[in-house]
Amino acid sequence: MAGAVHGQQLDPVTKWATIAEYEFPLSMNISYQRANNIDLRLDVITAGPRSVSRPTLIYFHGGGWPEGSKDGVLLYMLPYLARGMNAVNVEYRMALEAADKAVNLVGCKSPHHQLPGTE
Repeated sequence: MAGAVHGQQLDPVTKWATIAEYEFPLSMNISYQRANNIDLRLDVITAGPRSVSRPTLIYFHGGGWPEGSKDGVLLYMLPYLARGMNAVNVEYRMALEAADKAVNLVGCKSPHHQLPGTE
């Protein structure tokens, strides 16, 4: 053959998505706290090997939101993952479920799930 066949090469976005599917660990629905009989959960997506330190985006869904869930915003994490960042997608109580109707970061201050900068 005179030259290489390129008909089956993936474009850069498809190539990244294919690699991410197999190499980005995803831990879903980790219960981090219980509030008013509601299990609060989060997802952790690691943009590569867990042994490598990298910036991490923490996205909170709830508090002031009247509807929806963290599952509905999971794709919001893609641009950050594509830049090599980890992502934590946190569900908090919805506005109607929270007595004070305000975002309270008590979940981040839990001694079992301490996030840097929340001490």
